[in-house]
Amino acid sequence: TKVPVIGSHVHGVKELVINNKTGFLFEQGNYKELGQKINYVLENKDNLTNIIDEAYNIARNECSEEKMISEYKKLYLE
Repeated sequence: TKVPVIGSHVHGVKELVINNKTGFLFEQGNYKELGQKINYVLENKDNLTNIIDEAYNIARNECSEEKMISEYKKLYLE
């Protein structure tokens, strides 16, 4: 199921979630900002198709099984 992504602005997440393009980022520990992002998603869920599709495409391309295996092989062979 495709859903909007909300994540904290930390290593690993910020590389995959581009704020307002593939999802929504908030500063780690800023629960007020997290609440604002959740409210935005809930109030605009019908208008988020492009963001959801962008996130899905990045996940399929950047986190595919083949890509992850390739990246781990590079890591261990270095």
